[in-house]
Amino acid sequence: MEAKLEELLKVKGYKITSQRRAVLEAFIYLDKHLLTAAEVYEYVSAKSNKINSSTVYRNLEILTDAGIISRSNLDNGVNYYELNLEGHHHHLICISCGAAEKTSFCPMEKIKLSLEESTDFQPIDHKLEIYGYCGRCKK
Repeated sequence: MEAKLEELLKVKGYKITSQRRAVLEAFIYLDKHLLTAAEVYEYVSAKSNKINSSTVYRNLEILTDAGIISRSNLDNGVNYYELNLEGHHHHLICISCGAAEKTSFCPMEKIKLSLEESTDFQPIDHKLEIYGYCGRCKK
């Protein structure tokens, strides 16, 4: 997967720096779907003390602009980042433990048709996070 991500960067016109490679590794090797900038920084700084938090933030922005990762702002006001390789999806977020899970369920096509029939509004993008309890916390 690392080679695929590096190829995407090259295609988008970005250099493969050691800092970008380290940031991308965090998304590949950490066992979480959504990562905060602090979690990415913690991962990369454990591998090398030559990277600072501003470098991590700058590379997260570059990777977001390149479309390789995407940013979500959840109800807690924190930005979360994830690899943007699996296509359109939404998140199921546990309000007890904070676990996040992907879901491909999307009601937007029905909503879009309804809006186009009843208004002059044309939606072009949307975000949907569904909050509740995961199987572990529900018990």
